[in-house]
Amino acid sequence: AVGGAASNNLRSGYHFSGPGVSFILINYHDNYAAGLSIYAHELTHALVKMEYPTAPIWLNEGLATMFETCKVEGGQLRYVFGGSLARVQRQLQGGGVLPLSRPFASTSKDFSGVDYVPYYDAAELLLCYPHSRNLLIPMYTEMREGRGKGVNGSETVARLAGRTLEGLEQDWHNWLKEQGRGRR
Repeated sequence: AVGGAASNNLRSGYHFSGPGVSFILINYHDNYAAGLSIYAHELTHALVKMEYPTAPIWLNEGLATMFETCKVEGGQLRYVFGGSLARVQRQLQGGGVLPLSRPFASTSKDFSGVDYVPYYDAAELLLCYPHSRNLLIPMYTEMREGRGKGVNGSETVARLAGRTLEGLEQDWHNWLKEQGRGRR
């Protein structure tokens, strides 16, 4: 859920699906735009659960995070990175790396634990990368239809990008660096 483990341990929003029930809870937010972002995030979870109930957590949270910050411009969806790109680029500039193993091997506990931010950042940016190459829909489709290969679809993402897993990671890091130069 967006807002995850905020400083006061309250969630901004929550989606639950179980046998015969699905609901979204959104706590009151006095900022209308922030409230809409939370709603978009949680609604995405509900839709993914209906469409692809076995979606890996990184895919589910990545899509929800992408849609919470997207805008419609000229009839087209444009994804806005929010703070995720800035945080990741600071990490990369400082000599750190954002390993692809982080989102691919993530669990629901990673997205709700104390150190949840890097998991949301990685999941969102990992999906913005294939989206920028018109590969997001084919990737999602293959994974949903059970044709996804590798750990939580890692080999599917690499194959569609025309890379090995190692090459995918390098290309993704290069793409992340390019985004900071204004290319989206």
